[in-house]
Amino acid sequence: LDFLHCVEKVFPFDAKLEDDTVDVYNQFLLVCRENGDSISMKLFETIIDEEQAHFNYFDNVAGHIRTLGPA
Repeated sequence: LDFLHCVEKVFPFDAKLEDDTVDVYNQFLLVCRENGDSISMKLFETIIDEEQAHFNYFDNVAGHIRTLGPA
């Protein structure tokens, strides 16, 4: 957990977590679709959109840190 104090590592770590989460939610969405559960499918679509926004944020910040350096 010491890496959590290193800004160069925190944002890529968080981006990976969000990306992995989107993958898992997409699998859940497919199960809902295969079973005709359109309500849950819509719910997962919304959640995936939110998680994708989180991923984009963390990935963008990580890119800025790589380019500009940590503070």
